Amino acid sequence: MKTKFEGEYKTGLTLIIVGSSILIGILGIMVIVLLVSIAVIGSATQVAVFIGLVVFMSIFIAPTIVTLVLASIERKHKTTKRRVALAVLGIIFGSVIGIIGAIFLLVAKEESPTPPVENKDQEIKA
Repeated sequence: MKTKFEGEYKTGLTLIIVGSSILIGILGIMVIVLLVSIAVIGSATQVAVFIGLVVFMSIFIAPTIVTLVLASIERKHKTTKRRVALAVLGIIFGSVIGIIGAIFLLVAKEESPTPPVENKDQEIKA
């Protein structure tokens, strides 16, 4: 069944886009700070820990970018094909704002097809 694009679904997509963008910005800044701080640190153990953190954050940014791209495509084309996939990605990779957006996606009301109107007067006469 179709979901009404306007309203809760559009709000959910917007929140997922905002949450993913904020998370990408924060992780990007953290990666830059960690890379700069590696030059200052002298201990090999601490450098290894920082490199591990940089690699982890870089890997975590990739699915967040995928979430951002899919939500942007859904919003641009005004489709609801990837409803559940976006909700799951929003919950996992969208920060707190993305979780709220994913909940909006999942509770968005679906359009019910309008049933044909029957005219009872014609049935009685026949």
